[in-house]
Amino acid sequence: KQSTLLKSIRLYLEGAVLHKSYANIQALIGFLLIIFSLCFYKRGMPFPGWAALLPIVGSLLIINAGPAAWLNRSLLGKPIMVSIGFISYPLYLWHWPVLAFFKFELGDNIKAKSGIMIIAISLILASLTYWHIERRIKLGYRGVKLTSMLLILGLGTATMGMTIASNKGLSFRFPNLI
Repeated sequence: KQSTLLKSIRLYLEGAVLHKSYANIQALIGFLLIIFSLCFYKRGMPFPGWAALLPIVGSLLIINAGPAAWLNRSLLGKPIMVSIGFISYPLYLWHWPVLAFFKFELGDNIKAKSGIMIIAISLILASLTYWHIERRIKLGYRGVKLTSMLLILGLGTATMGMTIASNKGLSFRFPNLI
């Protein structure tokens, strides 16, 4: 007899829509895998690697469960969760440079207040990126305004990079002893 997980995988590969009870079980298993990862993964665990498998499989199960699952409909379907979903990729892209900047300035000793600032700045930048760039591209807006904005951003980034490289970095970033 096949397990629920194997049945779900087989049905997914066959393109079938999950029965509501299977969808609920699958979403619950996925949610529990993600919660387990959040609770029991410790600092120093090799990541990414095998440790990444649990949250990835958990996410896959939740997504595959679809709108028939209570979790997806009642929790993940809420407007605030959908909004977070919309900005999730820009948030993924922005949190690293923001975190790197704070770590450079503060070292590894980031306190709660700085952590809240990192989250807030990342959310603001992700929201701006979603609304002013990603959404326009997704909706097919190809106007002169968007093209000009992307061209200016690209040229500005290239100019800053070339200036920093030609000056052998930013002198104020490192003490004279280095």
